Amino acid sequence: MNQRAKISVVIPTFNRAPTLSKTLDALHAQTLRDFEIILVDDGATDETREVVEGFQKIFAGGVHKKHGGEVSARFVEKFSGERKEIPDQVSLREPVRNDNSRDDGLLADSSLLYLHQKNQGQGIARNFAVAHAKAPITLFIGDDIIATPTFLAEHVRQHEAHLEENAAVLGFIDWHPDLALTPFMKWMTNGSCILGRYGGHQFAYEKLENRATAHRHMKFFRETRTTADYNFFYTSNISLKTSLLRRYPFDSAFQKYGWEDIELGYRLTQKENLVVYYAPQAKAFHYHPMDENSLAPRMRQIGASAHIIDHKYPELRKIPSRFKKIIFGFISSWPILVFFDMMRKILRWQAVHDYYYYALSKKYFLEGVERKPHAH
Repeated sequence: MNQRAKISVVIPTFNRAPTLSKTLDALHAQTLRDFEIILVDDGATDETREVVEGFQKIFAGGVHKKHGGEVSARFVEKFSGERKEIPDQVSLREPVRNDNSRDDGLLADSSLLYLHQKNQGQGIARNFAVAHAKAPITLFIGDDIIATPTFLAEHVRQHEAHLEENAAVLGFIDWHPDLALTPFMKWMTNGSCILGRYGGHQFAYEKLENRATAHRHMKFFRETRTTADYNFFYTSNISLKTSLLRRYPFDSAFQKYGWEDIELGYRLTQKENLVVYYAPQAKAFHYHPMDENSLAPRMRQIGASAHIIDHKYPELRKIPSRFKKIIFGFISSWPILVFFDMMRKILRWQAVHDYYYYALSKKYFLEGVERKPHAH
């Protein structure tokens, strides 16, 4: 692997070969050249292997030519020490090799490492990748994230400005311009569309970028926050020091969708006083069309997984109280849903769509809460 890599890009993937090709193509076009990609195949059954092997040849053809500025010697000295094993307090399941892989279970060239495991979830896949990372910074992205050309350079620049081990960098994600945005997709990425506090469940960048601040003369202006809390631990575009991630891996109890990223962000905040610096210049696009049919399985899984994080951190109150359950039950009741469904079709206002999807999400969330996950 590339011994001089400035940043390790970790990508878990599962059955998204066509989109993964776009993701890797965007990384090939980066202005920063000194990086490595660690891709973990989480038991895919599509053409993922063929896509990766094709890109290994492409990256081997010269992706590591020098273009970016050198990472500071102080930075490398502080954070690029020898690789350490993942601690025992959170179990990392043994990866399963593909029958067609090499004897060591890896398919690798100088810049793109391909790992394979049976389907165990994104958190375990990320732990597997971090154990192989060579760079002092590890960046997590998804297999549907399309980076802008300066994406990696901006993450490295931010970490050189914040050398502390507990410093993380959160980049910005927007819908890919090739996608036709639906009311559902708009709701998914607006966490403040209901009473200015609640909304969709994908991203909530507007809470960072559109904050009204009162001047002493009572004039209001907009500002972009420079830091975020653990609720913005978005593993679609966040980077941390590799040494920190080796000490604090993702909790393997979360093998299904929901909470594994927030749990790690909260744990790092409690244990290491994590500081998440928001860098909107580290921009990428989300290439993942969604429709409301995806809402039910997503929210039911979030509801079921809420028991795991609630057991670990009851102070977060991720399982709604009896009173909250009554409120959620009322706003997601059949008459309310029918009313908003009818009104959104008549008025076609985004605000009405927002209320409808929010109510529907609470219905599915409550259903998931009633389905406790199997004990691990």
